[in-house]
Amino acid sequence: MRPSILTFLILFLLGFCAAGQKSKDYKFVYRLQPDNFNDTEKFVTDTLKNFESASTVTAVIKNYQSKPIGFLTVIFKDADTTIKTMTNESGLFSIKLKPSNYAITIAGINYKALTKQIHVDTNNDFNLTITLARQTPMNWYNIHSRKKLSQADIDNIKNCIENNEQSFDKCKKKYDYYITLEI
Repeated sequence: MRPSILTFLILFLLGFCAAGQKSKDYKFVYRLQPDNFNDTEKFVTDTLKNFESASTVTAVIKNYQSKPIGFLTVIFKDADTTIKTMTNESGLFSIKLKPSNYAITIAGINYKALTKQIHVDTNNDFNLTITLARQTPMNWYNIHSRKKLSQADIDNIKNCIENNEQSFDKCKKKYDYYITLEI
């Protein structure tokens, strides 16, 4: 049994040394933090005639790529009432409100909170289309490279990060560099 444990330890140490050697091959490190994203928020209101005592506010909330954002917190606040709801997985919500002036706040992880004023009366229903802007990231990305990267290479990597690439494999040249995330 001792030879197998000894063999395991030797192989483990050789693997550990080889992993250390790999990081030594990547002698250039570029550290970057993506700038503010270029996407912007939009708040579009369509008003429909209503003959009831309460108005319905219906909305779809999307991201900068026009994809729905689910599970966001939506808060309507007037002088004496706070009403909270949440978007469903398709970025939709619908709520009946009494007439008043409301501040509507929409917030969620990785998105800038948006607050807008809306006047709800008994004569109108509202269909809202809302686009949220992404929150500026707090992360730093380290690019480890075997050779010096051009500014074009760095910009390409930065664009991949900003475009929320799920896999940086699309962004990198095999064995030329790898990316680590520093939180």
